[in-house]
Amino acid sequence: MIQAHPVSFGNPALGVYHGTVYTSESPDESHETINMVAMIHVPPEQVPEGVLNVTRAHRPWMRRVRIVTSQDDDERTYLVLLELSSQEAVQSMVQELHHTPYTCLDESQVCRVYPVVSVQGHEGVSLVSPFFAPGRSDDYHCAVCLEHMDETTDIFTTVCNHSFHIDCLIQWQDSPCPVCRYDHAGLKEALSQCHQCGTTDHNYVCLICGIVACGGIPSNDTSASACHLPTQEPTPRATSHAQQHYDETLHAYALDTITQHVWDFAGQGYVHRLLQNKEDGKLVEISDPNNTSSQERSSHPTALSDAQEGEMVHRKLEGYASQYYTLLKSQLEQQRIFYQGRLEELRHEFRPPPQAHDVILALKQERQQLAQRLQSVQARYQKVHDTVQFLRNMNESLEANQKALQHEMQQARREQMEVRQKLESVLPPLQEQVTRLMLQLERECGSAS
Repeated sequence: MIQAHPVSFGNPALGVYHGTVYTSESPDESHETINMVAMIHVPPEQVPEGVLNVTRAHRPWMRRVRIVTSQDDDERTYLVLLELSSQEAVQSMVQELHHTPYTCLDESQVCRVYPVVSVQGHEGVSLVSPFFAPGRSDDYHCAVCLEHMDETTDIFTTVCNHSFHIDCLIQWQDSPCPVCRYDHAGLKEALSQCHQCGTTDHNYVCLICGIVACGGIPSNDTSASACHLPTQEPTPRATSHAQQHYDETLHAYALDTITQHVWDFAGQGYVHRLLQNKEDGKLVEISDPNNTSSQERSSHPTALSDAQEGEMVHRKLEGYASQYYTLLKSQLEQQRIFYQGRLEELRHEFRPPPQAHDVILALKQERQQLAQRLQSVQARYQKVHDTVQFLRNMNESLEANQKALQHEMQQARREQMEVRQKLESVLPPLQEQVTRLMLQLERECGSAS
């Protein structure tokens, strides 16, 4: 029995495309199949790391891996297309992986692998091609290893239409896309729930306090999902929780989680650009340079003209070229230094033997240099020798005068002792005489008065 699985792929913020995958899900019936298997109803938390781990044993036969969103279930699940090298590899993978748990920690989630009969993309879109824009495969490089990719390499394509080497994505081990950070596991949506009603559709994040609030737009609103490419986003409604948050806090700027555009609740329009003031950290709005006649904001995001978009792309390319030139210049400079050092080593290693005349000249020059150094050392030696001789003579003279000086010091000490004894013997009678004279003067002064 052939089962049809409607699928979709593409980043919702850029564009969503649709297709159908036909699988043979009855083992008793034989159908003509292609070298491709489909892993259906894959849980979001198993994409892409769980899928790559469970198919690791079949990696040598894997040529293409394509992840698309399954439209069969109410909850979001994925369908993984794996192109193999032969029908034997297809049968081997179906037999070994069908009803095999993704991980031993949770055996309730098992693989459901079936052979693919055919794949069909709607509106002329290729569902199997690893490159979203056919004919430009020469310009594709893996965002992980930066190596070139073409139709002969093993390629892994995510839901958001970004392609990588299979081995590079195995080493990446992260759920978001390495290019656009599209979240396959749905972790970002789980974090972007309205703080009041818990919805994950059309939420807005306040740029002032970070609160997430819904825009009051139901998920089945035809005005928001009529186009595959969202060029006109629905605006927050007056009864939405985001509007209530603005009425309570007057936080005017909020970021749309789907389109990444900033809505101004005070001006009821989209903001052209916001910058953060370095002095006080406040958000400053930059007006639209194309809107010179009116100060009102547009209810739709500002769209660039073809000339402006071309100029913007040209500036980006100039920036990339400048960065590439700087990187190339630094790498060439390092290579120049390396090869110059290597060249000097080779010259030193393979230098020809010197001639006898050159050796004699080099030895004469070395002899002259040594003679000059010898004269300088001899002059310094003579100066040091004279200084030592002077200090030796001074030491001998001091030692010769030491006995005479000691005798003089002893004589001076004896004389000091004799003078002190004389003072001690003469001083008391003199003091007594002075005392008597003072008493006599006092009596005479008293009698005279």
